[in-house]
Amino acid sequence: MPTRAGGPYAWGIATHYDVLGISSDASPTEIRTAYRDRARRHHPDRTGTDASMAEVNEAYRVLGEPGRRLSYDRSLGDTTAADTAADVTGERSPVDPDSWTAPGPRSTFLSPAGPARVPWKLMLVAAVLGSAVILVSSAFNDPPSQESPDGILRSGSCVAIEPNGDVREVACTNTAADIVVELLLPTGATCPSQLAAHRDRLGLGTVCVPYD
Repeated sequence: MPTRAGGPYAWGIATHYDVLGISSDASPTEIRTAYRDRARRHHPDRTGTDASMAEVNEAYRVLGEPGRRLSYDRSLGDTTAADTAADVTGERSPVDPDSWTAPGPRSTFLSPAGPARVPWKLMLVAAVLGSAVILVSSAFNDPPSQESPDGILRSGSCVAIEPNGDVREVACTNTAADIVVELLLPTGATCPSQLAAHRDRLGLGTVCVPYD
């Protein structure tokens, strides 16, 4: 499994990256591929226990979502991995206080005519025009498309029920007709009484969804 010379990796504690067998700077595609491989190898139907599969599911739940991954990397103290996740989320690590230096003193020299006047009216007109352009552009742009299903079910996935009772992942439409996965349990497990049990079409477990 991946190890590092310093940081929490040196303590010998298995991280989510160790569980998936990937490096801390792995791309989203590498994380998804590693999860699929581990899901097949550690599935309860093969190993006879759901302990390993639970660790694999939890590792993918954290690392498969950029925001959770960024928080997790920061909790490990791995700034390199946190910056990799920040490239996806658009967030960056906070500035190190030890590396911050105070800005130099401001110049107090003024022009002979006094401080420059701020063209407030011109700025207000520019702001109004800019807002109008943004509104018009958004009206003609297509709404962002949702991420295509990857076929791997997890809590929150939208599914369709096949004629034989199996379920498969579908794109969420954000309507009341969506069937959303509440729990994903090992094959043969029993769902809570308020949820209906269905088999994952890929055979990766029992899917618990609300009754119709």
